Amino acid sequence: MTYQEGWVVVNEMPTHVETWGGWIEDPAIKDSKELLICVSGNPGVTEFYSHFLSLIHSTLKIPVWIISHAGHELPPNALHLKYPTVQDKPELYDLDGQVTHKVQFIEKYAPEKCDLYFIGHSVGAKIMSDIMKNYPHINSRIKKCYMLFPTLEHIANAPNAKFFIPMFTYLNRFILFWAWVSTLLPGRLRNMIINGVMYLSHPSGVTDCCLTATDKLVDPVVVKNVFFLANDEMGKIKDLDTETIEKNLSKLRFYFGTTDGWCPVSYYENLRKKCPQADAILCPSNIKHAFVISSSHDMADLVSKWIKEDK
Repeated sequence: MTYQEGWVVVNEMPTHVETWGGWIEDPAIKDSKELLICVSGNPGVTEFYSHFLSLIHSTLKIPVWIISHAGHELPPNALHLKYPTVQDKPELYDLDGQVTHKVQFIEKYAPEKCDLYFIGHSVGAKIMSDIMKNYPHINSRIKKCYMLFPTLEHIANAPNAKFFIPMFTYLNRFILFWAWVSTLLPGRLRNMIINGVMYLSHPSGVTDCCLTATDKLVDPVVVKNVFFLANDEMGKIKDLDTETIEKNLSKLRFYFGTTDGWCPVSYYENLRKKCPQADAILCPSNIKHAFVISSSHDMADLVSKWIKEDK
């Protein structure tokens, strides 16, 4: 497995990229016949998905890429990469900005003559839906898009929103303060706290890459940007975009959880009602919305099986 990671600037934003099977600027990648790109949920820290995507690559042997969301990972100081803050240019950080960010990355780096497969997880599914709707030159190149635990409608009405909306509204400064405090702790102590909290919340086990990703996430600048996107999602993700789904039925596969606080079973039922021909599956295995934390193997096996079938 050829793994490589690095940083590029996309739409003014330093962007972390992880690849398996071929770096984005490798001349050989232009000859690839197939490419899988993962568009993450929120937070958009690539390393949450590292184990999941490495498993898919090891099974399928095709190039696999993932990029961070704009502002959700900070570049190392040694790279001297500058970027506007969310206060200066909020349009780069909101939902529409994240769509533009992914479009510009695809336009610049995805080989023109290969089949494109996409994974859209959580709000990544909404980003992919908007790309398919508004960017036909990219949509025409998409072979299949797998919408995993997709937040495609009324996210502000989801059960988890009852907890998170007050947190965004009333506890924002408190959380940012403790994120700042965490940056002052010795690295070993900080890691011990993160490991303890993650294992307490997920006693069945946590992959190492998720612990590393969480350490990157607990930074006041990143937390602020993550909250900004989440708040924007609440206001913008409303009615299900049935028109885009109907126009792209052959390209879409949806996978919903049975205990998902962000896209409950009622949203699966609504999709089935409004788009009865949609390829929508209700998870039989009780996999959680944040599947990368402890169910990467199960989801990687499933997505790899789908891609083999669709190829």
